[in-house]
Amino acid sequence: METWELITLAIVVAVVIVLALALMAVVSKRRRRSHLQERFGPEYDRAVSSSGRRDGESRLSVVEKEHEDLRYATYRPRRATAT
Repeated sequence: METWELITLAIVVAVVIVLALALMAVVSKRRRRSHLQERFGPEYDRAVSSSGRRDGESRLSVVEKEHEDLRYATYRPRRATAT
């Protein structure tokens, strides 16, 4: 193979990889948005309309994570102390 052919091939491969990553990012964002809309319903609409899509979705994601953390937190009862 000629040098220019290798360079062209490398550029084409790089462009394909970048496009694939961009497509994956778009699909992931749409899934996340759909999940939040389904999970929070009208609260999603209020959060997005009051603080913008990025901030509203970010805030709802934090709320969801905190809820999951509370859900799976382990309960450790206190030991009785003898007095």
